[in-house]
Amino acid sequence: MRQRADRYGDVRMPKSEAGQRSVPLPPLAVIALKTWKRICPDSEASLAFPNEAGKIDYRANLVQLGLAGATGRRRHDQNREGR
Repeated sequence: MRQRADRYGDVRMPKSEAGQRSVPLPPLAVIALKTWKRICPDSEASLAFPNEAGKIDYRANLVQLGLAGATGRRRHDQNREGR
């Protein structure tokens, strides 16, 4: 993870050192992302999942599309609830 986008569409560095990390992906996921990148809409920021206008999408839309976790809640919120 080298960048994050906030709710206002600002792209910045992660807020903490812990946010800057490598995320291991299985080979099938890498192939799927490379395939998607060739056909996804263009965006100035080279986003993996831009909205139709090529901009950063709202989190709620990503949740609805199934791209932000099954519950749509952040892991931090789930941990606070003891899940």
